[in-house]
This record gives sequence, structure tokens and C-alpha cells, in this order.
Amino acid sequence: MLKRLLATTACCAALLVSLATGCDKGDGKSGGGASSSSSSSGKTIGVVPKGTSHVFWRSVHAGAEKAGKELGVAIKWDGPPDEKEINTQDRIIGDMQSRGVDALVVAPVDKTALTTTLENAKKKMPVVVFDSGSDF
Repeated sequence: MLKRLLATTACCAALLVSLATGCDKGDGKSGGGASSSSSSSGKTIGVVPKGTSHVFWRSVHAGAEKAGKELGVAIKWDGPPDEKEINTQDRIIGDMQSRGVDALVVAPVDKTALTTTLENAKKKMPVVVFDSGSDF
């Protein structure tokens, strides 16, 4: 479990680096939400985990916040309380888009349920899937 946790946290940090350096939208919009760190670059990356209550996701959150601070990128963290709430995760992704995040990092609850949502998001911004696969 610890190895998976460290690998996922490192992966999340690497994804944030690649998204922070690859985002071309610089309007500084960040909106409200569950958690948001400050940004010196004006970039905001939305991170949507499978859930928020398990210790694993709380540690991923801590890693994302740390990487955001190191890179000067705002992190908007929001996810469903439970890892089975596909509709909640879908709504959160839509909310992040409407609030103007510059990129999305998503751990899909289900491999196929969010395909259309993620494809539509990718038309507007960089989208990276982590922790689990997706057909998008």
C-alpha cells in the first residue's frame, strides 16, 4: 500500500509539472470549491479523485497541494466522498470546467462512465487520467 501511495503521489506531482508547463490558458480563473491553493502563475489545475474520505486520497491531496505550491500553480481539489459516486464525480468535472480551470487531473471511478465527459473536457483543456484506466 505504501509503495502504491508513494508512486501515485509522485505520479500526481509529475502530472502537475507537465500540465503546469503545458497550459496555454492564462486567465487566472480559479473559482471556489472543496480546496484551492494559491497560485503565482495564474494557472489552476483541477484534481478530481475517486473519493475524498480514504487515507489514500487524502495523501494524494497533500501531494497535489505540495506540488502546486512548489510550481506556483493553484490546485482545485474536489471529489465525491465515496468511490462509487459516478454521477457526483461527473458533476464535479463539469463544475471545474465552468469555473475555468486550466487543466484536469482525474482518477475515474469507472473505466467507461466518464468517457464522454472527459472527451468533452479534453476539447477545452489538457486532461490527464491517473490511478485507473479510462476508455476516453
